[in-house]
Amino acid sequence: MALKIIITSAALLTLSAVVSPISQASLAPVYGAINVAVNHAQAVRITSTIGFSMGAMSWTDGPLDVLPWLAVWAFWIPVLEEIQVLFSGALGPVYGPMLSGFTSCQTVIILAAHACMGPLNKVYDFEAKFGKNIGIFAPVGAAMGIYFGLEKFFSETAFNDLSGLDPVKLQVLMALAFWALALLQYRRSHWKIYLLILPALFHTYLLNPHLESGFSTRGLESSLAQQNWTLLDRQWSNTGYISVIENVERGYRVLRCDHSLLGGEWTLTPKRQQSEGWKVGEPIYSVFEMLEAVRLMELSPRISDEDAKALIIGLGIGTAPKALAAHGIDTTTVEIDPIVYALATKYFGLPVTNNVVVQDAVSFVNSAVSTKSQKYDYIIHDVFTGGAEPLNLFNLEFIQSLRALLTSNGVAAINYAGDLTLPLSGLVLNTISKAFDGQCKIFRDGAPPAKSENVDEDEVDFINMVVFCRNKPGSISFRKPVKADFLESKSRESYLYPRADYEIPFPTVDVEDDKDDVLKRGKESDWKLHQAQGAQRHWKIMRAVVPDRVWELW
Repeated sequence: MALKIIITSAALLTLSAVVSPISQASLAPVYGAINVAVNHAQAVRITSTIGFSMGAMSWTDGPLDVLPWLAVWAFWIPVLEEIQVLFSGALGPVYGPMLSGFTSCQTVIILAAHACMGPLNKVYDFEAKFGKNIGIFAPVGAAMGIYFGLEKFFSETAFNDLSGLDPVKLQVLMALAFWALALLQYRRSHWKIYLLILPALFHTYLLNPHLESGFSTRGLESSLAQQNWTLLDRQWSNTGYISVIENVERGYRVLRCDHSLLGGEWTLTPKRQQSEGWKVGEPIYSVFEMLEAVRLMELSPRISDEDAKALIIGLGIGTAPKALAAHGIDTTTVEIDPIVYALATKYFGLPVTNNVVVQDAVSFVNSAVSTKSQKYDYIIHDVFTGGAEPLNLFNLEFIQSLRALLTSNGVAAINYAGDLTLPLSGLVLNTISKAFDGQCKIFRDGAPPAKSENVDEDEVDFINMVVFCRNKPGSISFRKPVKADFLESKSRESYLYPRADYEIPFPTVDVEDDKDDVLKRGKESDWKLHQAQGAQRHWKIMRAVVPDRVWELW
């Protein structure tokens, strides 16, 4: 009996710790990983404290009686989560994750923590051994310490990469595990309660669009069709939820990662070929073509395309790699996500002959710097930005390492999306400037909105920027493009060349006295709250680009 209680309590602690990263993963496509994580740790600490304390203050067999109800509740989590995300547009990126996180994670923690404490006292009789106060609070403290250690392990290690895994299926597996524990403890009792599991399973496997199964996927496709969108592909990978969706009405497709877009392309239709003179598909974001202007930077001596070597950090849909390769430049692209590479090849015309290295950029760059095996004339830095940027790819040490990979005459173009009114954006831009000794210029990807326009205050200063830098001293200027530079693209004719009136000054960096004016390695966590501010504004912009319902269906 004692061994069974100990095993059950240990299993409850472990399963409730596993639920934490699964909950976050299931909400990231609707709210974005950063927005989901902002209040998650605090909520876990509060609810675990409540659950363990409730269990400890009722030292009887009673607390374990919640286990059958916990099992039933766990089966209903995917159902309730799907219903709640329908209100994501109204709830927003702050309250939405809090509500759904409470449903899919915090309730499980409270019930599981409550269920495991009472039976343990029956085995060890803590109050009799240590007195009332110590007998309550010491076991609670020990249980919480074990739980937090498990939760950290599963969040940062075991479930940090969900490649090939579906969070909804994992939620069902967790529910089955809780049910198995309930059956182990109670065997044949509570069978009437378990009948409530059946409608939840029916809904999850037949009606839940978030589950990757044949029947539910067909339902998802039908729902998307009502919004004039089509699902072409979807997979879970090491950076999150990746999908390719197409707007049928307007004729473009995008590559989605969680609650952001890695890129997109207007499709080359016969109508566009005949009536508008299109010859190639056009990117939906001009910033990706602006990055190619790194070729146009005035250098002495000038670098011919045939002799040039380029390094690109971040693939996206492959706009820049395809363009540089089309110009005959020997191009190497580093991309951390193998699914992004596969989908860029399958749906966006990235040639399989392109030299793409699937590897973490930090390890690739560090290895290249240490071995001194290759120098590059052009470097393009185009990683996932807009509130979800990996700050370790924008710290001073990484940017300095990129500069070390340039030839003496080399140049770089760095894409950054952010709000210039936020301190983090100023910090990142100042870091880039410092890494290149101030030999940089910033250009926005379009004209600023007129003051009279009815634009949301959060969107006014959130822009895509390209920072052009050179390795050796000199002015930053661009040669006028010729026809061959446009690669038969009409949009490149408009957006390739950085316009002088789109240049913006480096923002003033206003930091606290105890912080540096550049982002240094190991200090990225100091800026989590600032990063969250940018993520919330970026979320609102993404909701203006793609309708709420499409984000919610994923």
